[in-house]
Amino acid sequence: MRNSAASVDLVYSLMLSVGGLFLVSGTSKLLRPRQFAETVVQYEILPPRVARIWAAALIPIELAVGTSLVASQMPVRGAAVGLCLVFLFAAAATVNLRRGRIIECGCFGDARKVTGTTLARLSLLGAAFTAILLTPAMGIVPDSGRTLLHISTIGNAVSIAALAVGWTLVGLWISEFDELKDIFRNHDRAQTQGES
Repeated sequence: MRNSAASVDLVYSLMLSVGGLFLVSGTSKLLRPRQFAETVVQYEILPPRVARIWAAALIPIELAVGTSLVASQMPVRGAAVGLCLVFLFAAAATVNLRRGRIIECGCFGDARKVTGTTLARLSLLGAAFTAILLTPAMGIVPDSGRTLLHISTIGNAVSIAALAVGWTLVGLWISEFDELKDIFRNHDRAQTQGES
């Protein structure tokens, strides 16, 4: 099966989006490693000392996954590691949601709490990594080492960048779903009170 240019561009845009997300996430943790380590400890999945070691190891792993996808260097291996990380993150979040604990997510170094939206965001990432993993089986193999600088036309580079931005915006929208629901609930309440 031959690579169609559109299929490769679509996969590459997905790799850029997910890889970029992992680079941003890993960098935010790299800038505040102690804070991130304490966030991992608060999940209460691992003993505190082991949790701190895991947090220290996780930062370079996340950065390596992001680099692998953005630089298109061994992207299938990078996606496999990324999918494993997403599975571990989802398991830890699920355990804490089931325990009824309200804790920080630790995803981007902010104070965002673990909620059902966290699981939706992780599911979306898992689906993206799975799609990247399946590309060789579908006969779609992105060029090794391909970057936006290596794309033959400006139009293709702009299209791929636009698709990557689109994937990222969808992910951001999903990550803010709880806040969007609150906005609409407050708007509906205001309208109902205004009619009374």
